[in-house]
Amino acid sequence: MGKRPTSIRSFYASKVVGRKAPKYRNTKCTHLGIKFDSLKERDRYVELHFLECNKLISGLVCQFKIELKCGGKNIKSKSGRKLSYWVDFTYWDHEQERQRFEDVKGCDTPVSSLKIAMVEAEYGYEIEIVR
Repeated sequence: MGKRPTSIRSFYASKVVGRKAPKYRNTKCTHLGIKFDSLKERDRYVELHFLECNKLISGLVCQFKIELKCGGKNIKSKSGRKLSYWVDFTYWDHEQERQRFEDVKGCDTPVSSLKIAMVEAEYGYEIEIVR
């Protein structure tokens, strides 16, 4: 007997040939032509877009790439590809007068924790986790 699905969504996803339920149970979606990895990420974008329209923040960027470095040198994979960390959002906060970096997470993984620590140590950026 096979493993029992934990939700209706995973049940129906398992019935579609060649398609597996997402690892972290996220639902990918599109809003205003922008693709998001989860509904939480989309909802946070809507909030930030509202703040930008009301001039409380500016320079909103989605999926901001930060190259992982150690001691100023790029960290590379075994194949030689530079490793990166993608922050979900970055923007200028006018109230706090600073650049902010946000990552929307349903659950934290050891790899993401390590990458965040590396970015904070190398660049001094504070990555805020939004749940």
